[in-house]
This record gives sequence, C-alpha cells and structure tokens, in this order.
Amino acid sequence: MPEKFKRGDNKAKTHGRGLNQTVYDVAIESPLQLATKLSERLGNQVWLKREDLQPVFSFKLRGAYNMMAKLTNEQLEKGVICSSAGNHAQGVALAARKLGCNAVIAMPVTTPEIKWQSVERLGATVVLVGDSYDEAQAYAKKRAKEESRTFIPPFDHPDVIMGQGTIGMEIVRQMQGPLHAIFVPVGGGGLIAGIAAYVKRVSPEVKAIPGKKRGKLGRFEKGTCLNLKARRRKRKEERRRDWIPKAKKKMRKTKRKGKNQVRVVRVLRSSPSWFVCTLLHQRVVQRKEISSNNTISLLSVMETKD
Repeated sequence: MPEKFKRGDNKAKTHGRGLNQTVYDVAIESPLQLATKLSERLGNQVWLKREDLQPVFSFKLRGAYNMMAKLTNEQLEKGVICSSAGNHAQGVALAARKLGCNAVIAMPVTTPEIKWQSVERLGATVVLVGDSYDEAQAYAKKRAKEESRTFIPPFDHPDVIMGQGTIGMEIVRQMQGPLHAIFVPVGGGGLIAGIAAYVKRVSPEVKAIPGKKRGKLGRFEKGTCLNLKARRRKRKEERRRDWIPKAKKKMRKTKRKGKNQVRVVRVLRSSPSWFVCTLLHQRVVQRKEISSNNTISLLSVMETKD
C-alpha cells in the first residue's frame, strides 16, 4: 500500500483501485445494495455486497485470477490445476480461458452435474475423483507434481487472499455513510483474511466479523427461523451410516484452515480493545487480542514468509 495512504487517513477511502487492478480484467466491481426489509427488521442499515453478480456468480474469481495472472509464461504453458466443488472451479476455468492456458479441475464424484458442466463450458477439463473434497485435493496436488502444473488453492495463498481483499477495498469506497462492521461468511478463511487485511488498515474502527452456518434453518411464512440441527442429528442417528446418500459427503469440512490466512489475521494491527477472530487449524473460532504494536501493511503481510 502506498505510504501516503496511512492507517486511518480518510484519503485512503477514496483512492480508487490502487490495491489491485489485475482482478478487474475478468471481475466486476459489484454493487453495494441496501437490504431494505432486513434493515427495517433489525433497526439498522444492512448492505449486501452483490458478488453473486460476478461472471461466475461468486467472489472466487478474484483470488484465482489474481494468482494466475502473476504466473510466468512457462508456468502458463504447462497449465494449472485445482480442486473444488464448484465456485473456485469456475473461477479458475474462466481465468484460464482469459489467460489462454490449460486448466484441469478435480471435483468430487458427488458434485452435481450442473456444476461440473458449467466448468466444462468454460473450457476446463473436469476430472471427477474421490467422495470428498479432501480426496479431490490430494489427487490435484499429486497430478500437479507429476505434470509440473501450478496448483491453484481456493484460499490458502497470499495472492488469492489479496485478490479477495479487493472486496474490502470496494466496500470502503462505496459506503457513503459510517461503516461499523462487515460480516463475512467463513469457509476456508481466505475471504475474511483479505477483507480484514485491507479494511483494518484504512479504517481501524471497522470490525470484521466472521459468520458460519450452524445447522439448517427452516423458514416459515412470517420469516421466523427454526434451528433444525437437533432434529437432523436425531434422524441421522436413527439411520445406518450406509444409508446416507453420497451427496451429503461433499458437505464434509476441510481438515484445517490455511496457514496464510491464519497468519494474516493474527498480524493485523488493531487497538488493544479490539478483538479479532483468529481462524485456527481445528476449524473453530477463538477470540484473540491483537497487540497495537504489531504495525504491518497489507503488502508486507502478503510478502512475509513462514
């Protein structure tokens, strides 16, 4: 980040696409839309970052293209490979088509047909392998070594995290009024790592709060939600494990968080009173206080090696 855009400087909020121009070769600057009815119910202004309007209907395109655009011509000639159950796969496929390189996508056999067909339409080669994401990832990494392809991780890479961070840059610029908190869905952790790294740098008072699905929600006519987690667990206990459809296996969680986003979140500078949710390898969220002495910029975060 340029030195003139110091932490807390209001000029940093209007400096445009200074963080990363690359992602906009394929991605759009998605609009920030006011959720009127939700805002009325909660008594607060709730804004939605419409990443569903991206060419592949997901933010994953940002990180994938940002990493692939930095590959050498030799690496692009050898091709890329990734493992995904859908969104990241389409992001890599579109990025590969834009850059003119060959892409192989490893997807679990439980992946819905509509998803892997969407990837094939973008020009990538789809390989259905394994009953879970972890098995597909193991295959992709092994093949990457055998064929000297570049493995494009869905979240655990500094360039991928930086690509996702452009969302935070857009939010800060698009939000005209006061911004108090950004709620970010957490899967692998790359999205919140990128957003928090940028937002906490230019607007330290803004909180980045991770959110994760907790059981299934049943919605009724009046909008009331009922947590069906206990009921679902009871049904699963009544059935034998062999009877569970294979389609549910794709819902298995990855075994660990990526080391890069864990490091990014941990080193973010903040006031002593602010607490950041650190993503641990056990896939749980724990509050840890970040010392105000850990002054570090986004670029230096990304360039730091383990």
